[in-house]
Amino acid sequence: MDAAEITVRTLQYGTGLLGAGVLAALLWAGEKPGRASRMALALCCGLLAAGALANGLIFSHAVLDSWPEVFSPDGAVFILTTFDPALGFLARTILAGLALGALLVWRGQSGAWAALALLAAALASFAWTGHAASGEGLQGGLHKASTVAHILAAAVWLGALGLFLSRLFAPQAASRDYRQRTAQLLSCFSGIGSVAVAALVITGVTNTVLVAGPGRVMSTLETAYGSWLIVKLALFAGMVGLAALNRFVLAPALAQRLTDQAAGRIRWAVLVEAGLGAGVVACVAVLGITPPHSG
Repeated sequence: MDAAEITVRTLQYGTGLLGAGVLAALLWAGEKPGRASRMALALCCGLLAAGALANGLIFSHAVLDSWPEVFSPDGAVFILTTFDPALGFLARTILAGLALGALLVWRGQSGAWAALALLAAALASFAWTGHAASGEGLQGGLHKASTVAHILAAAVWLGALGLFLSRLFAPQAASRDYRQRTAQLLSCFSGIGSVAVAALVITGVTNTVLVAGPGRVMSTLETAYGSWLIVKLALFAGMVGLAALNRFVLAPALAQRLTDQAAGRIRWAVLVEAGLGAGVVACVAVLGITPPHSG
């Protein structure tokens, strides 16, 4: 397994999901990204574009087995006109670059919404650079649609976690008024968080069946792909458990008491949940290039 490819895939998933998700969470909460937020989001866009470009070059080298050929006009034309994943990498690079430009040049809510739309499209391009890319016909279309829905739902969840962390660990987080606003923010996302989890479960099951093939899911669990899938599911289960704890216990406690103890408990619970999310992202990066029926 290529460590370089896993690294750039993890980079793309991490920065793409975080950038799109945090931006969506800010806009959902009715907030305009400030200067610091824009710079952080712009960094995510830049890293996503760089990762997609690097992934495209790695893919091209794996096909052509020659770096001079990769950078030659004939080699580039051959790759782009023959392999759908190459177009996916190119589209992601361009879309992330445009989102970067929108954040830096186009100020105000309209620029933020434009950047979000571009990042959502960049995330959708992952459906053409993983297992879903090999599907054809109705089943292939279903697999791509399910993959797009899965990754957008993941962006909603992870983006909300990123926003919560920025609030819970902010220098002014000890202020009673600030804690009150943070508790309101946590409550605001409780409903959409449940929808995101449900979407992840439904699309995750669909994708697993389509990747493994009907009737072959259990045998797939005995392969390297299955091992990574089990790790991912275990991490995901931990995230769901912590999300439930936050929603039904820790967030209401913070809203009622606004104490240091209540704030500290939910702060570390969200941090651990985000850490598990990072582990899920790494597993997804590996699963996307791991054959489901070998090893």
